[in-house]
Amino acid sequence: KPDNLIPKDQMVDVLTDLFLAINAETTKNIQLERKVNYYPLIYEKYGIDSTRFKESNHYYTSRVDDYDEILDKIETRLKKLKEELEAEKKIEV
Repeated sequence: KPDNLIPKDQMVDVLTDLFLAINAETTKNIQLERKVNYYPLIYEKYGIDSTRFKESNHYYTSRVDDYDEILDKIETRLKKLKEELEAEKKIEV
């Protein structure tokens, strides 16, 4: 177990943001830029660095039950975000 392990609930937050960032790479941002690397901003947001993330991610991926729990929470959160976005779009129309 890494000394500086990111807690499981925070890993859900970090991985959710990373998933959104990966999907945003092909979308233009406000400055009309594509392929922006948002990872440093996410690490900064959570007060972590890439090494701490990699060590924590490795720890959780090597424990299938823990990682499945994290992935389930991420999936639930992303579905909720999608539903909220779709509801917002209906209001705008």
